[in-house]
Order: sequence, then structure tokens, then C-alpha cells
Amino acid sequence: MGFTAGKWREWYRDLLASDGSLVQSIQVDERGGKYLWQLGWWEQHQRLLAALGAQEQRRALVVSGDLHALGAVRIEASGGLALDRNPVHSILSGPVGVGDLGWPSRARGVDARTPEQLRVTSLLDLDERNGFTLIDFDRRTARIEIFGCGPEYQDPREIRPDSAFELEIA
Repeated sequence: MGFTAGKWREWYRDLLASDGSLVQSIQVDERGGKYLWQLGWWEQHQRLLAALGAQEQRRALVVSGDLHALGAVRIEASGGLALDRNPVHSILSGPVGVGDLGWPSRARGVDARTPEQLRVTSLLDLDERNGFTLIDFDRRTARIEIFGCGPEYQDPREIRPDSAFELEIA
């Protein structure tokens, strides 16, 4: 939630196209939208965000590693859904590895970004590099720390991750 790579299987209808892609390009339908994209995916996204934002006992948090990147946003609105009272924090936890080519933007020829239907505040700009996330929960807070490794390949015996981002949600 909160990020799109323009792939057809995503929640969002955003179509991010590139002529320089190393992988198969995203097809368009007869109306110029994403081929085979289904409105039900967006509707499910909205139901989940509404439920997360309606919580009164805790702050809303989702964590995903699907974009092979580090990043964090606070989702404040999605389509007609206002989340000002309890914004949803969305964390990209980081990839296990991006390899020599990098992934996904170099292979797709286009960078991931915020979906058009969302209003977000960026907490950590999208960063395609190896890394990981630690989350420490207690009854009242979630402490999130995202670590990033160097931008180029590193021998695993020599990796020295740096703290790229810290957030406490209370």
C-alpha cells in the first residue's frame, strides 16, 4: 500500500510505461488503461484502508517487501477516503537482494512512485538498495528502524548497514 510500480496485478490503476524495459512491457486495454486490471482490487484496497484507519486502539501500520526497496509513507487520503484522524503508515521493509542489475526499476525502465489516487507524506523516499527493517512492538508503540546497505554489491562478510530511517508510532 502506498507505492506503485505500474504492474497490472497491483491495487492501483496507475500505468507506468517505459520503452527501455528489459522485461515484458505492461499492456494497455482498448481504453488505454492497464490490461486486465480489475476495479475490485482498488475496492479491496479501500476496504482495508478504511478498516485500518477506523482503529481506535492503535495506529495503523502495514509492512511490505514486494517493491524490492526501502521506503516509508504516511497515507492521509485514498480516493474519497480521508484518513486524517488515523493515517496509515506504510513501510517498505527492504529486499533480500537487488543484484548487479538492480531491481525493479532498472529492469522495468521506470521508477516506482506514489499512486495517483493517494495523498501521502513521504517519511523515507524510495531507495532501491539492499536492506532490512526491525520493528519492536510493545503495548503502546511500534519502533521501526530501516537499515540500508551500500549501493553496490558488497561481500556479505563486509556489509556494514547504516540506519536509514527511524520512526516511533504511539
